[in-house]
Amino acid sequence: KEVKRAHSPVSPLRLTSMETKNIKEELKFLRYFFSYLLTQKNLVILSVIFLVGGILSEISIPLLIRKGADKVIDTKRFELLLIYSGAVLLAIIISSINHYFLIYFTNKVGQNIIYDIRKQLFSHIIRLPMSFFDKTQSGKLVIRLTNDVENLSELFVSGLITFTADILIIAGIITVLFILNLKLALVSIAVFPIMIIVVILFRKKASRIYLEIRRRISELNSFISESILGIKTIKILPAYSFAIRNFETLNRKYSEEVEKSIILFALFFSSIIFISSISLGSVMWFGGLKILEREIGFGTFLAFWYAVNKLFDPIWDFSEKYNIVQSAIAAAKRIREIFSTPKEYEDRKTQKPKPKIEKGEIEFKDVWFSYDGKKTVISNVSFKINSGEKVAIVGLTGAGKTTIANLLTRVYKPQKGKILIDGKDIDEYELSELRKSISLIHQDVFIFSRKVKENITLGEDDDEKMKKIMKILEQIGIELDIEKEIGEDGAGLSSGEKQIIATLRALYFDPKIIIFDEATAFVDPNTEKKINKLIDELFQGKTIIKIAHRPETIKTTQRIILIKKGKVQELSPKEIKNIELIYQI
Repeated sequence: KEVKRAHSPVSPLRLTSMETKNIKEELKFLRYFFSYLLTQKNLVILSVIFLVGGILSEISIPLLIRKGADKVIDTKRFELLLIYSGAVLLAIIISSINHYFLIYFTNKVGQNIIYDIRKQLFSHIIRLPMSFFDKTQSGKLVIRLTNDVENLSELFVSGLITFTADILIIAGIITVLFILNLKLALVSIAVFPIMIIVVILFRKKASRIYLEIRRRISELNSFISESILGIKTIKILPAYSFAIRNFETLNRKYSEEVEKSIILFALFFSSIIFISSISLGSVMWFGGLKILEREIGFGTFLAFWYAVNKLFDPIWDFSEKYNIVQSAIAAAKRIREIFSTPKEYEDRKTQKPKPKIEKGEIEFKDVWFSYDGKKTVISNVSFKINSGEKVAIVGLTGAGKTTIANLLTRVYKPQKGKILIDGKDIDEYELSELRKSISLIHQDVFIFSRKVKENITLGEDDDEKMKKIMKILEQIGIELDIEKEIGEDGAGLSSGEKQIIATLRALYFDPKIIIFDEATAFVDPNTEKKINKLIDELFQGKTIIKIAHRPETIKTTQRIILIKKGKVQELSPKEIKNIELIYQI
C-alpha cells in the first residue's frame, strides 16, 4: 500500500507541499509590502470610493436595459426609449468618470509607495557590509533598484486594487444575473467550474515558467552590465568573441523561456474565449427558448446578454495582468531579500555619549582574520602606530596589507583580537565617527560624474576650505580646474589628477588618520613627487599609513611594517638599502 501511495499519480489540481509553501511565502511577501498602503491612507480611501461608485454604476446598466426595453416594447412609447437610453448613457458616463479617477488615484498610490521603497532600498544597499558586495554582482543591484522596484508598483496598481475591483465586479454582475432570472443565471455560470480548473492549471504552470524567465533576464541583464563596465578590457584584449558568445547563450536561454510563456498564454486565452463562447451560446439558446415560451421578456434577455459579456471582462483583465502580478511578486521577493540583509555593524543606541577620535594613535593586538572562514589572511598581528607618525606597510601581493586598512575602517571585523584607536576599541566609536576620522585613498580612485569641486566636497560646500586648498595647490605648482565637468569613472582625467582629487578630498574632511593604499602606483615619478609634496604640506601632524611597493614612497616614512605570510615584522627605512631585500626577509 505504501509503495502504491508513493507511486500514485498526483492530481494536477492538487497543490504539492512545495506549491503550498510557495503560496504561503507569496502571501507573506504581499502582507509585508501591502503594509506600505497604510502610508497612503487618504489616497486609498479615495480609490475605494471611486471603485465602489464605478461598480454600482456598472451593475445598474443591465437593470436599466431590462426595465427600459420591456416598458418600451409594452407601451410603444418613444419618449420612454429616449429616457431609458439617456439613463443608460448617464450610467456609462458616471462609470467612466469613476474609472478615470480610480486609475489616477491607484497609480498615484503606486508611484508614491515606489518612491518611498526605492529611496529606502538605496539607503539600505549603501549601508550593507562589504561582504555582501563581494558576492553580489553590481548589475543585479542596479536591476533591483530600477526594474524590480518598477515591477513592484504593479502589486499596488494591478495587484490589490484592480484585483479587488475585478472580484467585486464579478460578484456584482452575478448578483444582477440572479435578480434578472434564476434559471438563465444558472445556465450562464454553468461553465465556471471548468474555467476555475483552467485558471488553476494555468497558474501552476505559469508560476514555474515566469520564475525561470525572471532568473534568465536577471542573468542577461547582469552580463550586459558587467560587459559595459568592463568595456575597456573587452576592447583592449580584444574579447569581442567571448562577450558575444556568452551574450548569445544567455539571450537564447531567455528567449526559449519567453517562447514557452507565449505558447502557454495563447493556449490559456483561447481556452477562456472558448469557455466564454459556450456561456454566451448557452444564454442565446436557453434565453431564446424562454422568449418563445413567453417565460421572459426581450428586455430581460437583452440585459442578460449585456451582463454576461461584461462578466467575462474582469476575467480577461485578470488573465492579462496575471503575468504582470507574477513579475511583481518575483520582484518583491528579491527586494525583500535585500531588506532582510543586515546593515554593517549598526551602532547600538545608548544613553552614554560615544567617544571622539582626537589623536589618531593605532594599535593592533593579536588580530586574526579570514575572509571566508577557511583561509587565514593575517594571524596574531600586533603593532602600534603613534599619533602623527608616518608608517609604510609592505609585503607581497595577497599578504594582507589592504586587509589591515579594511579592518581599521570596520569594513570587515576580525575573528580574534582587538583594534584600538586612541586606546579605545574601534567598536566603541560610532561608525560615522570612525569613517570620518580615517581617510582611505586607493590606487584606483573612484570619481563621480560631477564637477571636480563636487568630487572634493561631496556636496558639503565650504568656501573657506576651498580657498585654502586652492592656495596650497598654487604654492606647490599644481594646476587643477575645479569647475571642470568629469565624465563617467573620471573620463578626461589622468591617473595623477585622480590621485590629486582623492588627496584633496581627504584634506577637505580633515581626518586624523590617512591611509594611502598603493595610491601612486599608476602615476609617473614626477607626478608622484608632486603628490608626496602635497601630502607633506597638507597632512602635517596626521597619522599616515602608506601601503606601497615603491622605494620613493617607503623612504618618506619613519617606520616599515612588513607583512609576510600573515605575520608582521617591524623595520626602519635605514635598515633597508635595497627594496627587494624587504621581500627576501
